[in-house]
Amino acid sequence: MKAASCRERPAPVTADPHPAQDSAVKKWKDDEYVIKSMSKRTSYMVNTAHNGHFMFYQNGAMRTEIRGKLRPQEGYSTSKEAGKAFRPSGYTFDHPPPVPVPMPFREFWERSAALEAEAMPKSPMEAAESQHLYLSTGDSWRGKGETMLANDIQVFVQPETRAFFLPDETDIRGQHCRFGMRGVVAEQHWDGHRNSIYMLRGAKRYVLNPPHACTAMQIMHSGPSRRHAGIDFSDPDALADPDTAALLASADTVETVLREGEVLYVPSFWLHYIVSLGRSIQCNTRSGISPIYAEDATSIEMCETGQQPKAPTDAERAAAKEQLERAIDEFRLPVA
Repeated sequence: MKAASCRERPAPVTADPHPAQDSAVKKWKDDEYVIKSMSKRTSYMVNTAHNGHFMFYQNGAMRTEIRGKLRPQEGYSTSKEAGKAFRPSGYTFDHPPPVPVPMPFREFWERSAALEAEAMPKSPMEAAESQHLYLSTGDSWRGKGETMLANDIQVFVQPETRAFFLPDETDIRGQHCRFGMRGVVAEQHWDGHRNSIYMLRGAKRYVLNPPHACTAMQIMHSGPSRRHAGIDFSDPDALADPDTAALLASADTVETVLREGEVLYVPSFWLHYIVSLGRSIQCNTRSGISPIYAEDATSIEMCETGQQPKAPTDAERAAAKEQLERAIDEFRLPVA
């Protein structure tokens, strides 16, 4: 097992690949196998956006937005146009919700591949603001699901590991799988249950923070976007704000890249921000709550009620600015 530590709290853990996992990884490298396995259903609701940002929104609130014309079924031509529609309604995040579109799996898989190819020659900023597709779907356990995912992914239920991944047999939340193209971002958020995340194909970058760090993240505590950070971590201007930079500099952070065949354990209420580094398939299951749930719930409650963090001092702002400038300098290309 490989673990990263963060003070005295249980940190996210990645598990080394198991033979059954390796077998599934090999199968799901084949595009035709992926398409055939996922095509038992006629179509899926595929999230579409004119940028790489995908935030979870409560379904009821999403339907209300569509009825209120905030989210027209045909979508928006640009993210800027969508932002104008949402901001007057109290949304603080610059990237509005994606629009769900029914689509056969083959169409989704091939169309997302074409979009990836189109984005490759673009600059990172242009690629981030181009169209992205993202599919999230649930499936049952072995042999009972609508797709081959249920048959091939046995890591959560095999006898030698089941007690680790499903510690509370009375509270198992099924299996949920996500298919993402390069550059898809899952905005920083927290989940109440223990979360085990299996990377079936590709790789994703995970940036994680313990619950007590939530006060640095401008957590949205109302509306359909609640339990997400209000900071756009891909926006250099937002990160360069002195107060934001100082608060983020004070937050404990763990970062890892989850590769195919590996499993990442995320405890209850740990904040996580995810970026797909290429075409990826990831499945997760949630079971029960962490042993220190009450302690961490207290930290999250501060953010859920909108409690503001203590304002940083001038010295903390200056230190954060210096740290940020140093990080930027590391990415600058040398002058010819």
